[in-house]
Amino acid sequence: MRTITFALAMVEGCEANPVKTHVALGKYSSTSNGEVFPLKMKSWVSLVGEAPETTILNAKNAAYHVIYCKDVSHLAIEGLRFIYRSYQP
Repeated sequence: MRTITFALAMVEGCEANPVKTHVALGKYSSTSNGEVFPLKMKSWVSLVGEAPETTILNAKNAAYHVIYCKDVSHLAIEGLRFIYRSYQP
C-alpha cells in the first residue's frame, strides 16, 4: 500500500479484533507518496511505525491537523515522527 490513508480505509477494528496497522519505514507526505492529511483514525485501529527515526509523517502542507481522532477510542500511535508547520495561505 502506498499511503497510510489507503490502509486505514481498508481496515475495521472492534473489541474482539483490534487492528494494528504497521507503517513501513519511509517518509509519508503529500509530495513524496500522495499521503492525505489529516489521517482519520478509527476506534480499535492503531498505527505502529518502524521507529521515529525512520518512519516520518511530513504534514507541513496540512491545513489543520496531522491526525484526526474525534469520537474514536482504544487506539495507539507509536513509532512515528511528525513534521508539521502551520498552513499559511
